[in-house]
Amino acid sequence: MLQVVFRILGPLDVQVDGRPVPLSGARQRTILAMLLLSANHVVSVDTLAEAVWQGSPPTTFVNQIAICVSGLRKAFKAAVGADDLIVTSHPGYLLATGAHRIDAAEFEELVAEARDARQRGRTAAAAGLLEQALGLWRGRALEGVAAGRVAAEAARLDEQRLAVHEEFTALRLDLGRHRELIGELTSFLAEHGLREQARAQLMLAQYRSGLRAEALETYREARRLFAEELGIEPGPRLRQLHDAVLADEAWLAAPPAGPATPHPGQPHPGEMYPGDPHAGDPQPGDPQPGAGAAASAEPEAERQGFRFAFEPVSQRRALTRPAGPAAEHRPARTSPPPARTSPPPARTRAADRGARADEVPPARSPQFVPAATAALEFRLLGPVEATAGGREIPLDGAKQRSVLAALLLADGRLLPDDRLSTLIWGWDPPATWTAQLHTYASRLRGRLGPLVDLVRRGPGYRLDIGPARLDLREFRRDADLGHRALENGAYARAAELLSAALGQWRGEPLTGVTPQLAEKELPALEESRLAVLEDRIEAELALGGHRAAVPELLRLVAEHPTRERLRGQLMIGLYRCDRQGDALEVYEAGRRLLAEDLGVDPGPALRRLHHQVLTGDLSHPGVPDRSAAVLTPTARPDAEPPGTTRPIVAAPPGGEERGGLVPAMLPPATADFIGRERHLTALAAALRGVRVDGPATGAAVEDPAAPVGPVVLTGGAGTGKSALAVHAAHLVRDDFPDGHLYADLSTPDGTPRDPGAVLGGFLRALGADRPELPDALDERVRLYRSRLAGRHVLVVLDNAADDRQVRPLLTAESRSRTLVTSRAALGVLEGARRFQVGPLDFPGAYQLLAAAGRERVSADPAATARIVELCERLPLALRVCAARLAAHPHWSPARLADRLTPAEHRLDELRLDDLDVRARLGSGLPGLDPVARGALGVLARADADSWTPADAAALLGSSERDAEEVLESLTGARLLTAAEDRSELRYRFAPLVRLVALEECRTAVAV
Repeated sequence: MLQVVFRILGPLDVQVDGRPVPLSGARQRTILAMLLLSANHVVSVDTLAEAVWQGSPPTTFVNQIAICVSGLRKAFKAAVGADDLIVTSHPGYLLATGAHRIDAAEFEELVAEARDARQRGRTAAAAGLLEQALGLWRGRALEGVAAGRVAAEAARLDEQRLAVHEEFTALRLDLGRHRELIGELTSFLAEHGLREQARAQLMLAQYRSGLRAEALETYREARRLFAEELGIEPGPRLRQLHDAVLADEAWLAAPPAGPATPHPGQPHPGEMYPGDPHAGDPQPGDPQPGAGAAASAEPEAERQGFRFAFEPVSQRRALTRPAGPAAEHRPARTSPPPARTSPPPARTRAADRGARADEVPPARSPQFVPAATAALEFRLLGPVEATAGGREIPLDGAKQRSVLAALLLADGRLLPDDRLSTLIWGWDPPATWTAQLHTYASRLRGRLGPLVDLVRRGPGYRLDIGPARLDLREFRRDADLGHRALENGAYARAAELLSAALGQWRGEPLTGVTPQLAEKELPALEESRLAVLEDRIEAELALGGHRAAVPELLRLVAEHPTRERLRGQLMIGLYRCDRQGDALEVYEAGRRLLAEDLGVDPGPALRRLHHQVLTGDLSHPGVPDRSAAVLTPTARPDAEPPGTTRPIVAAPPGGEERGGLVPAMLPPATADFIGRERHLTALAAALRGVRVDGPATGAAVEDPAAPVGPVVLTGGAGTGKSALAVHAAHLVRDDFPDGHLYADLSTPDGTPRDPGAVLGGFLRALGADRPELPDALDERVRLYRSRLAGRHVLVVLDNAADDRQVRPLLTAESRSRTLVTSRAALGVLEGARRFQVGPLDFPGAYQLLAAAGRERVSADPAATARIVELCERLPLALRVCAARLAAHPHWSPARLADRLTPAEHRLDELRLDDLDVRARLGSGLPGLDPVARGALGVLARADADSWTPADAAALLGSSERDAEEVLESLTGARLLTAAEDRSELRYRFAPLVRLVALEECRTAVAV
């Protein structure tokens, strides 16, 4: 009997010996999808009806389903001569796969074989098996059918594919193929930007490819994306990788290229497979370690941590297995995989071929292709062309060229019709677009003849050019070989290969295609060209070609002014041409450009190079100093070639040069910090000394030109000033390598701390011994400023009471920065950059409350909105509510909202352990003078919602001027807010502050 192949890993498709079985109508396809998803199990008629009509079936649904099933049986009988594939079995139908195949089952088996191969130390074989598994996919699972219940299963399959893709990427990183992964991972993240595992893999691939700055930018892009999309920070593993890249930790270094085969008698390396909780566990049949086994294991915390998940296999300490021939030559698994909870798998190609787990099928062999194909050539890196035997094959117009270019760029993968349509017509295709696509493909097939394989598969096309020449393929091959030669120090060979790669370019790529295709593909192609160009220039600089390189680099830096690697190479070329001043000017121009356009400083590699130019420590040709030319982290000492010498570079001013500990007093940043993106951007720019033009939302910069003045963040109680300040400080901490000082200027009972005592703590953190600490405040100030001289230190002063408390703690060093938070305006601090923070906007408040559980909150959005408004969008009150919901899992948001609604109980509800809204809002009351404190109670008891000074004068029995002074005093203490309304200045309470004031008034009366 003929074999049927059911394919659901992409558009639903059924094939018999390569011929499609016709399926008619959406309902028939949905029913077949449901039967395949539960293959060999009965699917009830009710379940099928729910999937087809999504919960609203007609009264005749039983008959309509029977008609669809009958149609499927007829189609299968016509194709394979059997009508028993779909069996009627109460209370529905069953699809019996028997000896037939389902691609999803084959995918699962290949993945299981790959994981088994990896456990046995056969990394290359595992990668080959995963590549085969991923090759079964032709698009999104059940594309065109996925709706309702089918959509949920399709989403599960798609997630499984993404996870396996990340496993495949991890294997290739272990095999040293990081260079080839950068473009692929960049494209992957363009579609799946929130997958932290893939982003970490891209950072690792960039770092190992010498692109440290790009790896850090990938992390910064992730932070922006996570903040905008989810209102959260990246996870701890991604943050750990970011810190490791910043510190150039040794474990990040690339493993040796290619798989490492253990010698007989040596154990296989232990591997923690990201995403596989059983990675590293013994497999059935594995020998157990004996007493003589050399078993050394990572500590459990490290073994399960981020570093072990991403560290190259060759650099990990192994979870060893016993040595010996039995361990080394263990046969591949021949028994069936462990039982699954899913239906029995259909017959797969892996079972048909009886292959070993470590066998990888051979690639298509060119010698079996007709000789005429060897003369066929396709060109994309310039005008889009196709030639055969040196003669151009005519192509009709931009659209046909675009179809050919898009299929070539797909590199043998299926290109769906809708994707092809978007690349040709954009988002507004003509009504006849499908017919036109068919015409273009048919004409291409006629022009190219039998030399290539242009086939229709499901809802798309695939082009296989076999061994025919493609200039983009040649470019990538030579570029990869050249980069490897560069990494190995073979500079002449690298320059030759990289020049050959660039020689494939004949002008602007993709000339002659539609604007939509060019807009989509040109940026990636141009980025690849620039990366190869930078590699070639690096090789030529290492060979002493700096004089010839400088003119080209001047043009390139003018065209691409923000590419730091090109700017660094120009600095190296100028320095080696005895133009040290010009090299320094190139750096300064770049620093100004980055500050004005992006609000950032040059990266650490360019700053190190600037320091080397300043001190004259930059090496010349003949000294193999990769660190300068590459502008990347230096290689690990054990990875350098024999005889390599490195110049000794003077360390820049910093804590390590001075000796002793570098102060790191910042409190931990809030893990679930939400919102405030614009405030964070503006604060970070101000702390870095970058000019801020114009206000951020809710923040005004009064004096952006001040070079050394403090950055002041003001706001009322409970608005999250401290959390925002600490978060901003962590964002810029790497810009202050000499330390971070922090002090809370308020005691637990709310009284201001003595600045002399704060200075004593700072001085001890800066290395001063107790005997040398003077008693007088002015002497401590002088010693403090002397200790900070020449250092880049960040000082955070939290909860300042007034200007007099802050002034002795300000730095005089222009390279240091001070960040102050306060409820007071601190208006007389000279040169301060001031920012004001208020309640969160509604989306940010909603996300903060969702910390209690996104599912609970989203289940009742109306009640959640009530809570947000009753909390007045104050971060402190919202955190209390989130904590109460988390502490009472049986409470619904509606229950908490009902408890908050009575005003007399609201402050009691907004308290949990040390989080107390009443205490925080009332902490400013003791500092009020008696007149203002008395006025507060009178205003709180008044019926009016807001008052003008004249209204307040009538209530207080005073003159209008005296009433206005009292109102301004209360506004300065953040107990009232003031706003202009119809040309009148009106003052009002926030509702929670009014409740605190009423309680204070009742307490005073009772006393």
